[in-house]
Amino acid sequence: MAKGMRKNEFLNKLDVCIANSIKIDRDYRDLSYEKDYAAISRILLLFNIQSIIDSESSLRFPFSKYNTSEWSLEHIHAQQSEGLRTTENRLEWLKIHIDYVRSSSKNFDKDSLCNRMQEAIDKQIITQSEFDQIAADAFAALSENEDTRYVDLISNMALLSREINSKLNNSVFAVKRDAIIALDKKGAFIPYCTKMVFLKYYTSSISTQFEFWGAEDRDAYLYAMKETLSPFLKLIDADF
Repeated sequence: MAKGMRKNEFLNKLDVCIANSIKIDRDYRDLSYEKDYAAISRILLLFNIQSIIDSESSLRFPFSKYNTSEWSLEHIHAQQSEGLRTTENRLEWLKIHIDYVRSSSKNFDKDSLCNRMQEAIDKQIITQSEFDQIAADAFAALSENEDTRYVDLISNMALLSREINSKLNNSVFAVKRDAIIALDKKGAFIPYCTKMVFLKYYTSSISTQFEFWGAEDRDAYLYAMKETLSPFLKLIDADF
């Protein structure tokens, strides 16, 4: 492609190729986990790369690490637990989440829910149906509201390796946030924008809270994508 082209022409051609890689035929905000997994993955990858370039720091996107790992989309804030089919896994989930429920700022009967969680932990046994109800109540206690329509949309998606994703995908935002910070401290590769999401980097300080991934967080995240990807979006006459 570069043959016979001046450098600027070649770079412009590359930008068009990159822009076309994220071109879709509808509103970007409507992209969903189930229907648009590949498209969201490409958009978030470009968002991560361009964000590092725009930072004007000494950071470089670690393509060698990215290319040697298997990547997946992580729900930033989950609304339900899935795949916890053993008593051991269910009890571990309760142990991890009980302190977060206890410290929640939402107005609900914390003592009752925490007592149910602690009782199951003490007995060391809990049926699937009992766990599902407790988990549902815990997710409600640690979520902004009961509207779950956003859960599978791009505003609730981030890139993570499958290995790390498997450790986090049954947890609420606050639990995932602490886990991401701990993994980052140990040197795990957390994509730049994924780290910024869990640090609430995109959200105004006035609106920042660390219990859940709320509407203001999602709007700020989408705005950051729009601004960062705007040079490419203009080339394909697209907008967030």
